Amino acid sequence: MPLYSSVNNGVDWSIIECNITDVLFRSIKTNLDASTIIAIGYKYIGEYQLVRSIYKSVDSWATWEDLGIFGFSYSFSEDGTKILVGDNGLYLSTNSGESFTPIIPDYVVDCKVSSNGERMYIIVVIDIDTPGEISKILTSIDDGETWQEEQPEGAPLLPANYRWSTIDCNEDGKKVIAGYLYFGNPM
Repeated sequence: MPLYSSVNNGVDWSIIECNITDVLFRSIKTNLDASTIIAIGYKYIGEYQLVRSIYKSVDSWATWEDLGIFGFSYSFSEDGTKILVGDNGLYLSTNSGESFTPIIPDYVVDCKVSSNGERMYIIVVIDIDTPGEISKILTSIDDGETWQEEQPEGAPLLPANYRWSTIDCNEDGKKVIAGYLYFGNPM
């Protein structure tokens, strides 16, 4: 499926000529100068089966590489060397996606790498099958070697059926914002 780009604030759009035409993109993120673009894409295998994967481009969108890993959430450093991918586990690349290392086995709802790559934040669901599932915010400042649980100052402990759902941070990762959703039946 075609991708489109604009270089004049969205006034004019053009189709990007690239090496993949059979991928449906769900999410695309770029660094500041658009030298690294990472996306979640879906490809049909057979007539009805969709396969999800993470794709990367480093040449102004012309060539896309399937990184061989799937995920629902992802984030990367400004220089593209550190890439976090979360889904049924957390995976980290420190070599621009050439390889990924499993870090945490829990279900990852969202993840964020600071632009400078020094801080990483994730939201994990500890027990997805239990009503009132428990979610936590974890942070790492040592390339994912260790993770500390963070309880946002002034934020209440989340009651049953609520969970942390989204997280983001500024360039150096010292200012963080997180939000939560209700996942229960109000009736």
